[in-house]
Amino acid sequence: MKKWNFEQKHMDTRVAITIYSSRKKGDVAIDIQKAFSVFQKLEAQFSIFRLDSELTRVNQKAGTPTPVGPLLFQTLKYAIQVSKDSQGAFTAFRPFKNMFTNCTNIRLDPSANMVTIPSKTTLDLNSIVKGLAIDMALDCFGDNENIMIEAGGDIKVKGFPPKAYSWDIGIRNPAFPQKIITVVHIRDCAICTSGEYFRTHLVNPLSKKFKSNNTSVSSVTVIAPTAREADALSTAAYFMDINQAVSFVEKHDSTSCLIIDSANNVYASPRMKPLFKT
Repeated sequence: MKKWNFEQKHMDTRVAITIYSSRKKGDVAIDIQKAFSVFQKLEAQFSIFRLDSELTRVNQKAGTPTPVGPLLFQTLKYAIQVSKDSQGAFTAFRPFKNMFTNCTNIRLDPSANMVTIPSKTTLDLNSIVKGLAIDMALDCFGDNENIMIEAGGDIKVKGFPPKAYSWDIGIRNPAFPQKIITVVHIRDCAICTSGEYFRTHLVNPLSKKFKSNNTSVSSVTVIAPTAREADALSTAAYFMDINQAVSFVEKHDSTSCLIIDSANNVYASPRMKPLFKT
């Protein structure tokens, strides 16, 4: 079984694919291109910076019922659910004049795949779409291969490297991002981190302030079955205090979290504890 590394830039970030496979490189490269094409497709569909994207069309027709494709419809449905579960700590809207719109204000008509968003708002699904792209990209490969896909710090893995029992993922020290504070051992799941050293524009939709003005949490790492879920849950949990974040994450099936506070203390939720070491 050979190891190959592939890398391209999509969604304004580095997308890296590591694969261990017994197939010929040419055959692997075909699936690799399919995987990268997923990122291209979703960027074209969900980018708010492209005038021809489906999401831009919805934003341009704010206040009016707008037909959308099934992928966007299901993604918005998921965003509404996370917003409800997190009591508003997660939102898919950009702030307008320092005001936030809750995802529950999105109106969905499943009979015709119609979406209505409030006027003077801008949907931005970046906190879900990157994870979604990773999930869909991983589906481009066969069942017998061991793969890791990373996009801007969000990761999903399948299987594990030869002569190993897991993928070992380093978690950065929020105070010194060039250093690793702990290592998490994962298989067949996704892991995503939210923190100021990854996303400097994070604003709390509850307090309407930049994250540094809120709780003592410096970063939240979530492990979940899908990257879409890990991405969304880590974003929401980042705006909670430690106890709230742990409770919120672990009430979802097969999810866990690791939290680092401003004093570099590391907190692991019950399901996370067997998976990491300092």
